[in-house]
Amino acid sequence: MITTTGSPMISMEEALQVVLNISQRLEPVTVSFRDSLGKVLAQDVRAQDPLPPYRASIKILIDSGIVGATKLGLLIKSKGQFEL
Repeated sequence: MITTTGSPMISMEEALQVVLNISQRLEPVTVSFRDSLGKVLAQDVRAQDPLPPYRASIKILIDSGIVGATKLGLLIKSKGQFEL
């Protein structure tokens, strides 16, 4: 197929290979959270502790039919109380 500029059109696979051949991997850099907009993580982020620290989710509470489960003042009990 010929494009409107008269150049032959290449397949998606060929185009991807061209990009991979000419692009270079950048070295990871450390930036502040504020400067991280538009950046891509070099590695996965993992939480030090499991969050939330209790075995419950708001969806479970809503599905259980607890009255007021969708209100912001809901308290969840698990080794104490956590206000949502």
